[in-house]
Amino acid sequence: ACYEYPAGRNYANRKAAGWWHLFGLGYSLNVDGLPNPLNLSANLAYRDGLGGADHDWSHAAVGVSTEFDLAENLTFVPGLYHQISMDDSVCTNDVTYAVLSVQHKF
Repeated sequence: ACYEYPAGRNYANRKAAGWWHLFGLGYSLNVDGLPNPLNLSANLAYRDGLGGADHDWSHAAVGVSTEFDLAENLTFVPGLYHQISMDDSVCTNDVTYAVLSVQHKF
C-alpha cells in the first residue's frame, strides 16, 4: 500500500515505510423486493509496519451495501460496516459505521 523513502535525513516520515496486505471477498446477493442486489463484503488486513504499526494482522471488516436509483444517472448507496480490531497499534476498539453516499454518473 505504501512505501516512502525520504530524500534527506531527520524527516518526520523517515519511518513511514511498510506494506499493507488486504485480502477481501465480495458477493452480490439478489433479494426479492429490492431493486438491486445486496453487496456483501469481507476483508482481512495485515499491516507490515506501515505508519509505525506492528507487523501483525490489524483488522477484519464485514459490510453490506446496496443501491437505489433516484433519477437517471443518480444513485443513493447506503452501507453498514463493522470493523474488528485485532492489533492495538492500529485501533484499540471495534468500530461499526454507516456510509451514505450519492453517486452521479456522467
